[in-house]
Amino acid sequence: VRSASYSGVKIYELMIRGVPVMVRQKDSYVNATQVLRAAGLPKPARTKVLDKQVSQGVHEKIQGGYAGFQGTWIPMDAARELADEYGIGEDLRALLDY
Repeated sequence: VRSASYSGVKIYELMIRGVPVMVRQKDSYVNATQVLRAAGLPKPARTKVLDKQVSQGVHEKIQGGYAGFQGTWIPMDAARELADEYGIGEDLRALLDY
């Protein structure tokens, strides 16, 4: 797990299966789009999960700006559930428990 700052936003980041997954330090929100990418979901499947499942709960969509930030950000508890559901909970544990 490494600490970084992009466009003034401090994050924790961990490479999972070749995909950087980020957690914002200020509120512990996790980039759900990156979680699903790390789980190996192709773009159409990610879009479906984000639209039909993730965006039904508390979330924040980031568009534009630094490409690494783009996506749907969700609270830590929801991210843990999402990671477990898609089989990468253990891979993400170091980041989500950081």
